[in-house]
Amino acid sequence: MFKALVQAYARFKGDELFLPTAHKWRVPTWVIELDENNRYFIKGPYGREDHAPLPAPDRQRSGKVAGGNLKPKLLFDDPRYTLGLNFGGDKNSEVDLMHTGYLNLISSAADSTKEPLLAKVAYLLQSSLVNELKRDFISKRKTELEARAKERSRRGRKGWEVIFSELWGESKGELITFSFKGAYLVRLPAVQRFWAEHLKDELVIARSQCSICGEENDIVRLIPGEVTIQGQNCQITSFNERAFDSFGKRQTPNASICFECATKAVDTLRYLLNPRSRHSYNVVGDKDATSSLGRITAIFWISQSIKVEPSELNMSDFNFDTLEDFLGRITASEPPPAIRATLETIKRSLKAPYKPTPLTAQTDFHLMLVAANNRRFVLRDHISQPVSLILEQVERWLQASEIVDYFGHQRVPSLITLTKALAYRPGSRKHNLNPTHARTLYRTAYTGTSPSYGVLAKALSNFKNPKLFELADSHDGKLSESRQTAQLMLWGLASVIKLWIAYRKGEKGMEQLEERRGSVPYLLGRLLAWLERIQWEASGRTLERTIAQTHFGIASYAPALAFGQLLKSATIAHLPKLKKSHDNKQAGFAVNAEKELGRIASSIGKLPKTLTLEEQAEFALGFYHQRADFRAKTRERKEAEAEVGHE
Repeated sequence: MFKALVQAYARFKGDELFLPTAHKWRVPTWVIELDENNRYFIKGPYGREDHAPLPAPDRQRSGKVAGGNLKPKLLFDDPRYTLGLNFGGDKNSEVDLMHTGYLNLISSAADSTKEPLLAKVAYLLQSSLVNELKRDFISKRKTELEARAKERSRRGRKGWEVIFSELWGESKGELITFSFKGAYLVRLPAVQRFWAEHLKDELVIARSQCSICGEENDIVRLIPGEVTIQGQNCQITSFNERAFDSFGKRQTPNASICFECATKAVDTLRYLLNPRSRHSYNVVGDKDATSSLGRITAIFWISQSIKVEPSELNMSDFNFDTLEDFLGRITASEPPPAIRATLETIKRSLKAPYKPTPLTAQTDFHLMLVAANNRRFVLRDHISQPVSLILEQVERWLQASEIVDYFGHQRVPSLITLTKALAYRPGSRKHNLNPTHARTLYRTAYTGTSPSYGVLAKALSNFKNPKLFELADSHDGKLSESRQTAQLMLWGLASVIKLWIAYRKGEKGMEQLEERRGSVPYLLGRLLAWLERIQWEASGRTLERTIAQTHFGIASYAPALAFGQLLKSATIAHLPKLKKSHDNKQAGFAVNAEKELGRIASSIGKLPKTLTLEEQAEFALGFYHQRADFRAKTRERKEAEAEVGHE
């Protein structure tokens, strides 16, 4: 992973969103504006919507504040470091240490860079003006917080004094930066270079061969900086704390990584995780998972830029900006029907000799699945394949996962839908995701690896849940949101089952009902769907629970045990009732249903005692296909009747 990120650094470093070494995009809460007469103006407070992010010097900072553990951040830090203000929760002696460390850093930067604007900041913070600055800052902070506290108090139950106290304590986390006539000092190249060199001098502990670039270089003790994954600031290594010193021996390098490679990897990962760079998306977000381990983010990129115009390949019609965007996000959303033709066009175009960057064996597509666990970086998977192979595998995945939805429309669900379907719990808004299942599905889509038996077992387990059918088939208006989710998840589970069969057994087709398919388990699934439909029609379409909800599990595992009684109920009770109906449609349905039952039963022959896991997959697919076919025909009939009515 480190090597791939370091190699990607050269490609992305020129992008406007790519940050200088050891910087992070931050929105300042306060800006102290300076002028040529050493006057200051306090501007703020700003929120995310009020001020554009700035490239802020950044570093890893943890542990108890002490003389040897201050770690101030140049020109972009909180009020404790910048002004020496204590908002509660810290000892005054600790805040004094923080402020002293910040002043020393500013002075060192001014002396090293000879930058006049840094000298102005150093003068302001070390002169008598700083006391006036502190008073003005506190006064402005109190005025703003009092107004906010009184507004909240009017809308809530707490008194404004209590709310003010809470907000006052939170002020210590606000960020202060400096500007001169509207120009931010953190944007100065000299300041950015100094910060990189300052961190290097502090972190380097030896000179040795780097395990990433292979060169003899300055090796760091820890990886500088953090990356943000779904709201958590994470270290990308788990050994960023100093090891236990014993018998006079000090910690050796945790890994032979040089400063340049360490910072390049962090900076590149930060760029790729920036939503504006369009190189990442959440597979499962905070709103969908029950734990942080279940939240997964996908990151993707191509090793070199490939010039393919979206308009030339009609990719712009699918909201894809580049080939890279196309390959990374094609599985993240439901692809349109015309996507396969676009894939073929891309493959032909990339092989054309007139292209500025023709497709080569060295052009790799990278995809990482990452998560955050208690502020620790978790790498779930890193896929690296030539683009030409990725195109072939994505095309295969599109074919394997395509299937009719709950209402009979033939579509391709996204990988996000499949992942959530495997974690779905009916009636719950959050899901208990097994990260291995997400990893398996992505490997299937991008490398052609066959899905595991564990994925199939989980898909069948969820498919058999009676609450899933109960919600999907519900007519209760209060459950419309849950019903739509259940229908989507049912479609996703059917797709997982179908693609498992496609990859494991090499079968094609199965996108919709196949009446000539002679597989006994598939026919048994169809038979159960017909029996359910007969029962539903005989009840006057008022059943709250059908035999699918009560018997699907046993029927899919032990057909001989379940179908005897089900067939008896249909032939003795339900069909005769329908035949006697005064409704010609119901009587006609009974005749057709009886014929279909006979055809399916004769093709099945003797009912098998049990079905294996693979056979249960065929059973579920037959059941799902037949149900979707019923709904598709009902929809077509209603549309035809509506057209006749308009005429």
